[in-house]
Amino acid sequence: MPQDQDIFAGLERLGLSSYEIKIYSSLLINGPLSSTEAARISGVPQPRVYDIFRTLTDKGFIQGSMDKKRIYRALPVETVIERDIEKLQEFKKEISSFVKARRTSGPVAIPALWLIDKRQYINENIKSMINNAKTEVLISVTNPTFRYVKKFLTEAARRGVTVGLTVYPDTDDQSLESIKNDMVIRRRPGTASEVLIADRSTGVLKVNGTGIESYYALYFAEDEMIHILSYYYYHTIWLPAEYVSDFLSKKRWVFASAWFACEAINSINRIEHGFRGVVKGLWKEREVTLEGDIPGAEIVMGLRHTFFISSKGRTYSVGGKTARLEDIKMREMTLEIDGKKEGKSKKIRK
Repeated sequence: MPQDQDIFAGLERLGLSSYEIKIYSSLLINGPLSSTEAARISGVPQPRVYDIFRTLTDKGFIQGSMDKKRIYRALPVETVIERDIEKLQEFKKEISSFVKARRTSGPVAIPALWLIDKRQYINENIKSMINNAKTEVLISVTNPTFRYVKKFLTEAARRGVTVGLTVYPDTDDQSLESIKNDMVIRRRPGTASEVLIADRSTGVLKVNGTGIESYYALYFAEDEMIHILSYYYYHTIWLPAEYVSDFLSKKRWVFASAWFACEAINSINRIEHGFRGVVKGLWKEREVTLEGDIPGAEIVMGLRHTFFISSKGRTYSVGGKTARLEDIKMREMTLEIDGKKEGKSKKIRK
């Protein structure tokens, strides 16, 4: 069965040798076997089979019968892999606690830009950023990446994270149908870069070149760099796109980006009026939390994205974390659409 071995090669990660993989996979596919049958089917030399049976038994991958003519059977691959996953989870907790307890304290200079190479590591990074997001995820993806992140985006949206998803023409409407009520989705004609910005604090820009060597991503973790990436996402990716599902799909949204909050306010205002918000941010260099009505937003292209909140008899202008013209530099904004407006149409703009 040499042609079958490629699928089992990953068992090396569980500590199996090439001979052990051949014997174990032969038992999985053919059922219980004697040493003679296992040698014939697997191609492992007969004198080695007994040793392999013993080591696989010790490692918990197979079991032997009590008959005089002994035969062996494989434990299900699900069982042995789940067992190793549990061990790895325990090890992960132990080593994480160990590192946390012994991590050196004090200021450490951390670069604001990192290079991530290879698809696997880029995808792992994207998955981690989505799973750890607290307030907001802005993302643009081609269809292969969309298929990978769809589950994680849905889970994030259902735990309260605001997701703004931009897809390209290679993702069809049917693929989006099951998530249209969970997030804001736009479709952009043509193609552009794949971008992920999480909580307006970290970002990834994927670069898809013509060869394997040119496939990499840049990871950003500095406010000014995130500001530039967000500006690119808004102007190059978001604006040319059209809504598939808008902000009326849910009654509550949380934002970390002022421009995204302005988009929501203007979008909702076209159909519904009367909604409230909670703004957390800096006012005169002091941390403030304001709750009140949201009368509207103003966008001046290339200059500012501003929305307004009326609280305790005063109306404040709110901009982003780098705002210079507004009263408040926004850290976070929660928008609550008036539940009394539920009967109104939720028409999707084309």
